[in-house]
Amino acid sequence: MPLNIDWQQILLHVFNFIILATGLTFILFKPVRKFMREREEKYKKAAAEHAQKVAEIEQLDKEHAEKLAGLDAELEAHRKEVVAQAEKRGRQIVADAEEEARGIVEAGRKRSEDERAAYIAGAGSEIADMVVKSAEKLLVVGSSPESDRALYDSYLKTAEKDITVSGISKEARAAMASRLTQTKAPAAGPSDEVAEAVGEAALAAIEHGRTAESDGAVYDEFLKSVSGGGDEKQ
Repeated sequence: MPLNIDWQQILLHVFNFIILATGLTFILFKPVRKFMREREEKYKKAAAEHAQKVAEIEQLDKEHAEKLAGLDAELEAHRKEVVAQAEKRGRQIVADAEEEARGIVEAGRKRSEDERAAYIAGAGSEIADMVVKSAEKLLVVGSSPESDRALYDSYLKTAEKDITVSGISKEARAAMASRLTQTKAPAAGPSDEVAEAVGEAALAAIEHGRTAESDGAVYDEFLKSVSGGGDEKQ
């Protein structure tokens, strides 16, 4: 055999290599390639799922933000409504309180007027009675033109004084002073004129609504005049 080449051995080695390559392909390479392909597909699927989940999360975030914006708007509208109702209720409460206060003030004013009228009807008549009794005392004791004139002057002075705050008006005092001035002229029965003038002064004070303090002041002035007239007569 030339070159000492054994073609049979060469063909046998080639055949063995083909068998080895075929066996490795089916036993090793094909499963590995299959594994690699499956792994690649798994990674691709995982990447796709991840991308899908990321998109879903972004969508959820967007919807959540929209819901929050809507909730904020709803809460703001509800807050404004609550504030408006509270303000309306507050105004109503204030109005009711003012109305109740006006009612209380009006009731108090009416009660005060009723009490004042009752006082004028009661205490005023009592003062008038005391004045009349004092006048009767003066008539019993007796009087002179000098004591009558002193009593007139005292009443003129009392009428001219602004001793009342809510009592006799200036017109009433002027009328009283005019009446007393007219009765100062000497005439028959001066004591009768004294009683008449004193009675008219008391009625004028009562009718024009004097206060307790002013009634007391007038009566005290009158008592001083009566006492002075009685002392002079004695």
